[in-house]
Amino acid sequence: MSKSSMTTIYYDGKCHLCSREIDAYRRKDKENKLQLKDISSKDFDPISEGLNPDEVQRILHVKRKDGTLAKGVDAFIEIWRTLGILGWLAALAENQPTRMLFQGAYTIFAHIRPLLPKKECKIN
Repeated sequence: MSKSSMTTIYYDGKCHLCSREIDAYRRKDKENKLQLKDISSKDFDPISEGLNPDEVQRILHVKRKDGTLAKGVDAFIEIWRTLGILGWLAALAENQPTRMLFQGAYTIFAHIRPLLPKKECKIN
């Protein structure tokens, strides 16, 4: 599958929680539908990806196969739909008023995420 026909997840590889979730998605991705880009990598350039550098650091971004972006809760829904997992959770997240709960919870998480412990670089 060409990279342009994949769903791209932009994630913070220094965040323990984010990395664990991405690892779970990687294991579920048996058909290689996902391209994973670590925004904490020194080689990552948000501008070349068409992303706002500040915003991509604050909230989860997913680039759909058609090139459009999904952010926050919508990014999770896109991942779940792409992998064919957690359909019941995606349905809840898309439905009002539960969507408001998901958005509220994600907003709180996005605000505290920078305060969470980060992975450290290990020099051998």
